[in-house]
This record gives sequence, C-alpha cells and structure tokens, in this order.
Amino acid sequence: MTQKITPSRYRPLNQITEEREKANAEDISSGAALFFILLHIPLALLFKQNTIFPTLHALASLGLGLLWLASDRAPKRIILMIAYITGAELLWRGTNASLFYEFGKYAVILLLFLAILKFRALLKSSKWSIWYFLLLTPSILVMPSFDREAISYNLAGPLALAIAVVFFSVQTITPNQLRGILIALLAPAAGLGGLAFLGIATADTLKFVAASSFQTAADIGPNQVSAVLSLGSLAAFYYALIERKIFYRYVFIGLSLWLLAQAALTFSRGGIWTTLGAAFISGFYLLRDRRTRAGFIFAGILLALLSYFVVIPFLDNFSNNTLSARFSSLDSTGRYEIIQADLMIFKKFPVFGVGPNQSRPYHALTFRISNAHTEYSRMLSEHGSFGLLALIILAAASLRRFFMNAPPLSKAFITGMTAWTLLYMIHAATRLVAPSFLFGLAAATFTFAENAALQKDTVPRRR
Repeated sequence: MTQKITPSRYRPLNQITEEREKANAEDISSGAALFFILLHIPLALLFKQNTIFPTLHALASLGLGLLWLASDRAPKRIILMIAYITGAELLWRGTNASLFYEFGKYAVILLLFLAILKFRALLKSSKWSIWYFLLLTPSILVMPSFDREAISYNLAGPLALAIAVVFFSVQTITPNQLRGILIALLAPAAGLGGLAFLGIATADTLKFVAASSFQTAADIGPNQVSAVLSLGSLAAFYYALIERKIFYRYVFIGLSLWLLAQAALTFSRGGIWTTLGAAFISGFYLLRDRRTRAGFIFAGILLALLSYFVVIPFLDNFSNNTLSARFSSLDSTGRYEIIQADLMIFKKFPVFGVGPNQSRPYHALTFRISNAHTEYSRMLSEHGSFGLLALIILAAASLRRFFMNAPPLSKAFITGMTAWTLLYMIHAATRLVAPSFLFGLAAATFTFAENAALQKDTVPRRR
C-alpha cells in the first residue's frame, strides 16, 4: 500500500526554504538601504548647486506622500515618508529651497492629519496631546497684534508633536518597519554629513575657535546641523542593533561614528549630548534583554574604543586642541541667561504669559534680544500657567513611558526616542520637527515578533 504523503510532511523543508528566502531578502534590503543612504551624498551636493533641486525634491516628497496616502490601505509607506521629511527638513532649509521656513513641520502635520482622518485613528488614539497643545493657544489673545509668523514659529512644533502622538498611539511598528523608519531618518542626515565633510575638505583655510562653527557645518546653523547629524548617528546605531548580518552591523556602526564625528566638528555640543543621552537610556534596557545584550555590548565597546583611541585624538589634533576645550567647557552660550529671563517673565505675567515669540525683547534683561532655546522655560514665559499645565502633561506622559510595563527591547526604543526629544528641547526648543516626530513615534507599540532572534512573549501596553 502506498503511503499518502501529506503537505505536513514537507513543512520542515518549507520552513527552511522560507527562512533562507527571508535571510536573502534581508540581505538585499540592507544592501539597498545602504545604497539609498549613500545616494543622498551626491544628491545633497546637487542641492547645493541650485535651489531648484531641493525645492523640487521637497515638493516631490510631499506629493509622493499624498499619493501614497490616497492609494494605500495601510499607513506603512506614509509613515516612511513622514520620517523622511523629518530627516530632510534641515537639508532643504540649509540648501535654500524656495519654500517657507516651516515647510518641513507643516508637511509632516498635513500628512499626519490626513492619515488620522483616513485611517480613523482619532477614536482609539491617546488624547492627552490634544490638551497639551490647546493649553498653548490662549496666550495668542495677549499678543500686542496678530502675528502669523510668530505663532507659526513657536506653535508648529507643539502641534506636530500633538498630532504625531494621536496618530502613532494606535500604530504597531514591526522590526522591518522600524528599519525603514531609521533609514528614512538616516539618509538625509548622511547627505548633510556629506555637505559638511566636503566643506571642510575643500576649504582654503579653517579657523577653529571654542564656539559653534558655520564653516564646518556646511554654512548652516551649527546647532541644528549637530542635532540632525547626531540623530542620524543614533538611527544608524539603532539599525546596527537590530541588524543580524555582521557585515552590515559593522557598516552601520561606522556610519554612526562618522556622523557623530561630523557633528562634533560643528563645535555645537547640544546634538552630541542629546544623542549620547538617548543611547545611554536605551542601553539601560538593552542590557536587560538577553537577546540584544551581546550586540549592544559589542557595538558600545567598539564605538567607545574607536572614539577614544582614534576619532577623538584625530579630531582634537585636526582642530588644534580646540575641540576638547569646547566640549569640556560648561559655558551655556547664553541659554542659562535666557532661562533666567524667561522665569522673570513668568513671575511678571503668570497667567497667560506674553504670547508666542513675544519673549524675545525681554531676554535682553539678562542676555540680549534672542529667540528662546529652551522649550520648557519658553512655555512658562510665553504661555504662563497654561504653559505650566502643558508641561505637567508632557512630563506625566514621558514618565509613564519610563515606568510602563513593556519588553526591554521595545522599551529601549520608546525611552530612547523620548529621551532624545526631551534633551533636544533643552537646547533647541522645537526648531526642527524631529523631536515632535520622535516623541510621537515613541507612542507606538513596538513588536519584534517577526524576528525570531528578538521575539518576546509580551507586547507593550498602549500609552
């Protein structure tokens, strides 16, 4: 009698085949991701030649995002485009794209808002962020006159944060989606790094002083360049942690180190400390996960050794020892004085504050006429007690993430992104959309069930 062979008899072979195909697909994916990243270096150089190129690129990115939003039944690709616009905002701004200053923020806000409507995210989403933003609006009433630019400059960031939390709080991010998001953030940062590197390499003379340098920051604001390059470094580091192929792990560790070195050469310290702080917070949870512990220790030790024995000595020698002097300095470059002025304003106008962007002239009391750099003191001076309530809501939501019940790997990304946002707001307020996007992204549920090497039995709770 002939034995009937059922499909189940072939299941082990099929599983092996599927695993090999999946491994090959991941190989191709990482290779394609690396090509996509490196492509942005010549692309950024092209942007520098004529403003029409970054302008068209920005409009095409938004247009493609709207097309995906209209045609897709799931938000996977639109999330990638939102991340990409977040990473490219400063690249467009720094290459003088013919767009209004806050284009990146409002492009992200538009796509997020339309995505909330299409995918009906509002009903099941977290609502606290809406109250956070609404509390910042009454101060508009005390402005001496309606100033659209002032309102936009100061409230676009909080609005982007609020909408991002609403959207992402009902999203589940898988390992492959996270890889895509990290690449979308990293690629434009690599392009910006390429511009900064070329500017240094082709300069006739380089003058190093213990202060932020436009010359080594591609003639763009050093504080913001440092932040974007450091964010790209963090994205590359995160990618290396979840990359299983050792070759690509080395490559992305190298990218992380390069971008961090470029950020250091801007002599703006904020971005460096923000990213190192976020990586430290993530590391606390990565060390608690037995599946990622070895990879994190390996990546951390490798980065530390290369930095201490190779990169830092080289950069310090290259800058005639001014780099070490800059990073060892405790000078706040006026930020502490501005915070003092903000607190004085809050005491004098404790209810509504003085209104969005109206704190500028008051900063001359302790420093000079200047925009606020610290979001927390700005919210007090410009929004008064309503700003204080908004801060309490933001702090409560952040603390909840740090104390939530979640697998260590998921919590590593959630707390790391949250920490990056909170640290960024200390030195650069919400000048870029990046902190708003990251804080919103950290409201998602991160699951690593697709990757057997990273799988956990539990998933994080909603925030």
